[in-house]
Amino acid sequence: MGGDCKYYYDVCRFNQCIYREKKSGQLAYVRFALALYYSTAVIIFSSITMWVAEKKFKARQMLAYRSLITGTSLLGVLFVVLQAIGFYALYRQGITMTKNVSVSFLYVLVGLHALHVLGGVIALLVLFIR
Repeated sequence: MGGDCKYYYDVCRFNQCIYREKKSGQLAYVRFALALYYSTAVIIFSSITMWVAEKKFKARQMLAYRSLITGTSLLGVLFVVLQAIGFYALYRQGITMTKNVSVSFLYVLVGLHALHVLGGVIALLVLFIR
């Protein structure tokens, strides 16, 4: 029975982040926005569309390849938009870069990843145009 209760508690806490407050030293819980979960699904799906596009390119099925590259690009843009929405929700909860070092690292890491994805979208668009 005790193990079942702990499992249920862990599942309920799955969509939260725990960090230590800078001033008080107390643990604080942050609920993640649904947009961050959707963005995870979008980026996984875009990896699949990119993989299929490569297969279509090698098979010289250019119409399918172009469609998949376009879809992958759109999914990349959607990913960045969902990340922005999710982090705006965190910002509204008071989770900012000045909160503590861990939160600052999270913002920097995600910001760099968003730049990486946007760079990939630009590269895909250049490939599409050529």
